This record gives sequence, C-alpha cells and structure tokens, in this order.
Amino acid sequence: MSKKKLKRPPVTMLASIFVIAVCASLLVLNGLRSWGDLNLRMKDMESATGKLTFAVAHQADNTIKAADVAVTGVVERVEHDGLSPTALERLH
Repeated sequence: MSKKKLKRPPVTMLASIFVIAVCASLLVLNGLRSWGDLNLRMKDMESATGKLTFAVAHQADNTIKAADVAVTGVVERVEHDGLSPTALERLH
C-alpha cells in the first residue's frame, strides 16, 4: 500500500495569514470606534450649533430693539423740535 503524504502549507505562510487577519481585525475595530466617536462629535456639534443660533438670534433681536428705541427718540425730537438749524444742532 502506498501512503499518500498530505502536503501542509509552510508555517511562514500560516503565520503571515494569521498576522494579516489580526491586522485586518484591528483596522475594522479601530474604524468602528472612530465612526462611533464621529457620530458623538456630530451630535455635540449639532447641539452647540443650535445654542449658538439661538444666542445670535437673541442678540440680533436685542440690537434691533435698541436701534428702534434710538430711532424713535430721534423721530420724536424731530417731530417736536422741527428741522430748524438749532434743533438739528441739538441732535448731534
């Protein structure tokens, strides 16, 4: 009877495959962790953007109110005092 010898792949080839598999799994895990971090940062930035938008809108509203008060004062003074040179001088 003839015995057939099974050919086994060389140890270096098996070690190379193992190292490649470990590196690939580390890359996948690192990618998944980075993706999770990115999603977390995006949610934080979304919240910060909403807060900043509210603050800018509030500041703009306050600025418009202040300008309205100033212009109303000037209009009332012009209506009361008129546009004479002395009245215009008082506006400056």
